[in-house]
Amino acid sequence: MENFVFLTFSVGFLIISFLHKRGSKELLRASFLIYLLGIVILFSLAFFKTIYTYFLWKNHPLSHFLLPPFRSINYFLGYSFFHFFRLPLYNFFSSFILFALMKIFNKIFNKRLFYEEEIYFGSFGMLVAEFPTNLFLVFLIIILGIFVFLIKKIKIFKGLSLVFGTKFVSLYYLWLPLTIFVIIFKNYLLKLPVLEELIL
Repeated sequence: MENFVFLTFSVGFLIISFLHKRGSKELLRASFLIYLLGIVILFSLAFFKTIYTYFLWKNHPLSHFLLPPFRSINYFLGYSFFHFFRLPLYNFFSSFILFALMKIFNKIFNKRLFYEEEIYFGSFGMLVAEFPTNLFLVFLIIILGIFVFLIKKIKIFKGLSLVFGTKFVSLYYLWLPLTIFVIIFKNYLLKLPVLEELIL
């Protein structure tokens, strides 16, 4: 369910990013609201699963013994946290860390590295691309950023400067498309040996 919700959300975000001028206040405002809504949806889904599971257990002839008054509510809360809230929390904190890092680096380089809304693009990607595939998203961004930087140095590819910037390599047009890519191919990416070891 999360895949469909966040894939639809990401495609919508990508469309909105093209409908507004890069660096505009309207796009920045929209990006902030979409990122905030992403957080709300992420944890709302976890709460929904918790409530659904509670009533599922309660109406089952065997699993209702796992609930009060037969057992402490702490057992169910622990189960709920482990199965429904753990990954959203990892995603949220990963997203927040990336947000903070992008803000810090942007300040160091006098806001020349990222557009303000681009910081929300990256943070949104970390939020909705399930851990550990969100780490793979950042890896892809870095690799492609280095690749673009190198080919920009070749005269025949000078036209790329119009898209990716002149002095710095802009990742502006990479975050959301790669987020969509990672969500679509999540099940295949999780089979990669490195990511497989990180699955919670």
